[in-house]
Amino acid sequence: DGLGRLGPAPPGALAIEASRLDTLRPGPEHPPGLYGPARALRALNLTPGPAMLRPLAGLPAGTERVSPVTGDERPIGQFLLAGALALLALDGLIVLALAGRLGWRARPARLAGLGLLALLVLPAEPVRAQGADSAAARALEATLDLRLAFVKTGIAESDGLAEAGLRGLSAQLARRTAVEPMPPLSVDLATDDLSLFPFLYWRVTAAHPALAPDALAKVDRYMRTGGTILFDTADHGQGV
Repeated sequence: DGLGRLGPAPPGALAIEASRLDTLRPGPEHPPGLYGPARALRALNLTPGPAMLRPLAGLPAGTERVSPVTGDERPIGQFLLAGALALLALDGLIVLALAGRLGWRARPARLAGLGLLALLVLPAEPVRAQGADSAAARALEATLDLRLAFVKTGIAESDGLAEAGLRGLSAQLARRTAVEPMPPLSVDLATDDLSLFPFLYWRVTAAHPALAPDALAKVDRYMRTGGTILFDTADHGQGV
């Protein structure tokens, strides 16, 4: 694929005669990859010959060099909250002063109370909720872009085939239609919110582990509320 990882051949790939490998150009029927038996693999590269990478001799006149600059984001929520609490405390003090309730006799006790209030409203280092941040990032990843999704079974070979198949389908959609899906996502039935995914591909094999009652309830609720699951039993037409 585009990341240099080997995977199963796409459905439209055809066999190649060994004598044609040196002159054949890659295409939809003959994608780049390794062809032949396991002990005598031949590579069909994307380029016809060895690619020579050379540094640029120079940039055209008027070209401006710009280095990527990334700025660190700083949360300011705690400062805004502290400011709001400080204004609320100040408003209460003004009301008490206008009512004549801030006498000199009670000044030490009142100052102690004000000091305690100041300590409470001082901004502290925020405690990051990793679980909430992770869930929010997951939701954004699933909803901001069009993505195909498959159910993660925990079986490496089965999950790899499912991901490779959806990557190939995404590539075909981008090639033949105006749809440009992003890389597919794996969905964990136990932890992920299924409502973010209107369609799921589920590859079910004989070695598939049994689902927990909570996961079964989530799947049932997902399908009752309009979710669609494509179950692939991988039985090669032998029936369910």
